[in-house]
Amino acid sequence: SAVGNGTQFAVSIPLQAHADHSAAEDHEDRSPLPQMDWAGRTCLVADDTPLNILVLRAQLERRGCTVLTAVNGRQCIDVWMEEGGRVDFILTDIWMPVLDGLEAAKELRELGADLPIIGLTADFTSAIAQRGQQAGMTSVLLKPITWDLLERVLVSSLPCRPSSSHTPPSVVSSLSSLPAVERAE
Repeated sequence: SAVGNGTQFAVSIPLQAHADHSAAEDHEDRSPLPQMDWAGRTCLVADDTPLNILVLRAQLERRGCTVLTAVNGRQCIDVWMEEGGRVDFILTDIWMPVLDGLEAAKELRELGADLPIIGLTADFTSAIAQRGQQAGMTSVLLKPITWDLLERVLVSSLPCRPSSSHTPPSVVSSLSSLPAVERAE
């Protein structure tokens, strides 16, 4: 045989991507899914990859959420300080420049943020999950996130909301000195 002479083959394999499915779903809890009320919720998405922000924004807005964005942990804290009274939950990449998601979560908790902070990472390990928990994250999820799992985390983390109003961060810090009141469930 001679180089450059011979038969060439082209193989085309059709692939249908399902935006709401990932390999992680194969290992998820299949118990009935609690209902998540997305309408009127506000999510702060922090990620240094524009495509990730675009995808998360589209998915969240399609479900009825308002989406605020940040490109690093420092900006995430700044947006929360400015808009914290209306932010219901935060989705943050763990590894970002300037300030990573772990340090941002830690600072947010120190500032009195009591909302769910969900860490997102493509390199999930038990050590990363533990670091997320130590930093004050509610949960750490594998990218791409599965919406069923995200809903389970949020339903168990978000307070029931009789109204869509939230207490601004400045009021939260002044209320933290009051005695705790137990709620009857």
